[in-house]
Amino acid sequence: MTAMVTLKFIHLLSVAIFLGSLACMHVVKIRSDRSNYDVRLLGACHQIDSMLVGPSAGVLTLSGAAMWYLAGDMLSSQRWIYILTVGWLICAGVGIGYLSPTLKWLASESSKNASQAYPTISRRWNRINGIVFAGLIVLLGVAVQRP
Repeated sequence: MTAMVTLKFIHLLSVAIFLGSLACMHVVKIRSDRSNYDVRLLGACHQIDSMLVGPSAGVLTLSGAAMWYLAGDMLSSQRWIYILTVGWLICAGVGIGYLSPTLKWLASESSKNASQAYPTISRRWNRINGIVFAGLIVLLGVAVQRP
């Protein structure tokens, strides 16, 4: 097996783990909201985020950069690769900058149930996570149907 085939396998495996764990986390988070902000479910969301989403996103980024490096000039002239890169950086930035820290705060504050803003922040997290997930699915479509 060549290095490119190995990297493609690792990249596709990390895409599957990343999208699957993100969808699972979103479903569990919504279930937690419907269960009056169940602490155990929010803790499970935080565990999914820290154990699956973060590491798979890192592997996804590194394997994508390595494949781009190995492909060299062949990919540099393709517009779709730039669309994917910019889209990935935006989604990863939102995830690292907002979604992950907010989820950590929601998990820690749910047991206290003291904040009046908690339901609003929780619903905002659900909406933004859904938008990011939809954006990632569009990026996956661009990658599969590239010209």
